[in-house]
Amino acid sequence: MDTQSLFRELLELIGSTRPEYVEALGKGYSRKEIEDLIDIRPIPEALIAIYSCVTGLAYDNYNSYDLVPAYDLISLDRINEYIEMYREMRSDLIDEIGEEEYHEFGNWEPDMIPFLHDGCGYTVHVRTLPDDESVWVRPKVDDLHKINSSLDRFILTAIECYRQAAYYQQIDEDVPIWYTDEDLAQEIVRKIDPEIEDYSPP
Repeated sequence: MDTQSLFRELLELIGSTRPEYVEALGKGYSRKEIEDLIDIRPIPEALIAIYSCVTGLAYDNYNSYDLVPAYDLISLDRINEYIEMYREMRSDLIDEIGEEEYHEFGNWEPDMIPFLHDGCGYTVHVRTLPDDESVWVRPKVDDLHKINSSLDRFILTAIECYRQAAYYQQIDEDVPIWYTDEDLAQEIVRKIDPEIEDYSPP
């Protein structure tokens, strides 16, 4: 699959109703700039493709429109801040509970690059292993769980969730908020990514 084309299709779909949001995501980076701004290796080609399309959402542009419900693309120049935060948390937890227990509870690992956040402590990561570039959610106070087997399937899931209205908008106190119909999203993932048996949206 051509990740850049898939991601541009997602942006076009979002931009049909929220052009100001897509514009706020910026214009993207060169491969060298992306490599200079993420210090985990290897960087998945699919993640490079995403950030070659857009910059990510800076905090001064933060709003409630979301790339997918509740989550925005982390501004590329802030990814290393997240990585360093997780490294420190990992080190502290291993010192506190031991390495075996740390791994047993499904915590962040040094092969994971965060790329989405909700502003409240939840993040979405892509693995960078030679045979595993799956996508994982890290809740603020719970174990990680896998939501897609690849970034391409994550993007395909988002496209279909918008098309089939599994992602839908409601106005809450005059503010547009995006939500997920979890049952419909699970049906969509079963078709796109059948290896994900117990899908739970981010």
